[in-house]
Amino acid sequence: MDLYGLWPLNSGFSNDYRSDFDPTITNEFATAAFRVGHTLIPSLIHTLFRGGSRGRNLLRDMFNNINTLRNREGIDALLRGLTQTPVEQADDNFSDEVRPRERTATTTSLNHLLLVSRSPTSCSTPR
Repeated sequence: MDLYGLWPLNSGFSNDYRSDFDPTITNEFATAAFRVGHTLIPSLIHTLFRGGSRGRNLLRDMFNNINTLRNREGIDALLRGLTQTPVEQADDNFSDEVRPRERTATTTSLNHLLLVSRSPTSCSTPR
């Protein structure tokens, strides 16, 4: 941290911008980081409410669901639960919660994180 001056400032801002430095990363590195990161996603999202009660939700039920935000203590309970949820081990398996799946009568939303587009105008799940 000292060598590269990476400690956060106590106040104000820095003028250390370097216009000669290219901050881009390669697509290969971004893809690898994306894949490793997605192996760490848990299938269950835990909530911990102020009174000590706990809840568990499947990650797929949390996608596009703003009810957690509408609940008076929802975000706080979610953040408390996330801080107490152990991270998954890095491996070569994605959680079923972030895998593509077909829309069915009982599925409320199609998981979109890992969809493969077969044409510029359509998305479909890989077979």
